[in-house]
Amino acid sequence: MISLFENYENLIELTQGSARGDQAIAFCPCHDDSNPSLSISLTDDKILFYCHSGCSQSELMRFCRNNNIQIGGFNAL
Repeated sequence: MISLFENYENLIELTQGSARGDQAIAFCPCHDDSNPSLSISLTDDKILFYCHSGCSQSELMRFCRNNNIQIGGFNAL
């Protein structure tokens, strides 16, 4: 099973993002993004994301599903 951190790294790589610890900014895959507008955060048990251009959570979750990125369901230590 891929760890939460590996999923976080994979999501950042797929969206051409850059991270500093548990925070990242990336290009949103759900619209034609010329300036990084996707915020990605890593918590103890899930990955959170928000598109500052207004893409819906369901669109972002669909992208994750289609790319085998698990964003939740991990046990916090």
